[in-house]
Amino acid sequence: IPEIPGEKKLKLDIIEDNTILPSRKKEINFYFPDFRKTTPALINTYKLESIAAEKIGRILDVVDEPRDLWDLHYLFKSGLMISSVQKLYRKKYGIDIPLPNLLNAIEKPNYKTTWEIRLKNNIPNLLPYKKLIGELQTFIRINF
Repeated sequence: IPEIPGEKKLKLDIIEDNTILPSRKKEINFYFPDFRKTTPALINTYKLESIAAEKIGRILDVVDEPRDLWDLHYLFKSGLMISSVQKLYRKKYGIDIPLPNLLNAIEKPNYKTTWEIRLKNNIPNLLPYKKLIGELQTFIRINF
């Protein structure tokens, strides 16, 4: 993410699931000479629409990680194909996105409590919780 300055670390989530959503091969760019290869290092990565579908699933589940809200907000602003997100969610969970549940879930009290504690030091110019929630709700109501 270019707007987050400083050292960037590569985090890999290894998943074992019944339904793996669409991915694509991306090249890993190494900046240290010791890690550079003559052939590109490729890794399978989820498409942005797949990540959004997974984030919605996590928000609707019992996982109250405020980073999921921030990530979903960022993904929505990046110009995703919403119809693809809906289709992928249906493929993964077997149902359409339950919009009333999603709108309620993004306002879980635990998110508000942990918003700044978990994110303030990791995300510069972190939106206030209420502003982000308002933008998410508006986006969901208009686009879903």
